[in-house]
Amino acid sequence: MKQALAEAAFLEAKAAKENAEISARQQQASAELGIRQFLQGIQLNEMQQRIQADRQVRSTSPFAREGFLTDPFFGKSSELQNEQALRYTETLRLLNQQITENNINIQMGQDLSNAEKDALVRKGILLERELKLHQELTPARDEAALAQVRFAEAMALTVPVTDSLFDSLVSVVDGTKSAQEAFADFLRSIASMLADAAKQMIATYIAIGVARMFAGLPKTSSGQTVDITAVDAGTVNSLGGLNFGGYMANGGQTAPGNATWLANAAPSCLSLERRAISFQTTQWAALM
Repeated sequence: MKQALAEAAFLEAKAAKENAEISARQQQASAELGIRQFLQGIQLNEMQQRIQADRQVRSTSPFAREGFLTDPFFGKSSELQNEQALRYTETLRLLNQQITENNINIQMGQDLSNAEKDALVRKGILLERELKLHQELTPARDEAALAQVRFAEAMALTVPVTDSLFDSLVSVVDGTKSAQEAFADFLRSIASMLADAAKQMIATYIAIGVARMFAGLPKTSSGQTVDITAVDAGTVNSLGGLNFGGYMANGGQTAPGNATWLANAAPSCLSLERRAISFQTTQWAALM
């Protein structure tokens, strides 16, 4: 009888010890999970902030939008298509990152309680479903939005042409113009539309070039922005679409057709077709 009681007490003590060890491992695993999820949350937040910053730059910077701003006919739809593709990829990257991190938590959480394991499994199922829905639904929504913008652009392009054509036909029917005169007016309207588009493109190119110069954003051949006061003339390949001819703040001869930096205190830039000579203020005063 005593032996049976002793064995029962021993088994009870052994079970209590095992339960205590299991509880300790669960607490340790839960604490480690909390730390991992905290760090993962920080990394996810940083990814989201970078994505938001990139989106803001894409939507506001004329330098980032240069290729679309200089397309007067289909620039809006091209920009929308590019933005849709980028946002689709960014969302996929965020979801895949969360799925990967959740799978890591499951693999490293073998000592977690059943409730915590179930919570991780449910989170993984929800993330996988969200990813699948994004892949299924987003392309269709984007395609519909893009089609609407492209239709508006096509209408803006074709309506003036068709209006001019029908006006010319009406003039021929009314007898106010000959067929030759009406056709000439029709061609002139098309030429005028194309000329307006060309002027808009040229003005946009010039505006972006000037903005890049005075924003201190000349570009090297690799596309990297550089400090204009900290490089030599051979480093900068272009300045607002012009060849960079160097600095003449201290006077000197400019190269034909090159954009030349003329001053430091009040910066200005000049491009001449022929060679010219730059003088300092003191040098110019001595010549007078």
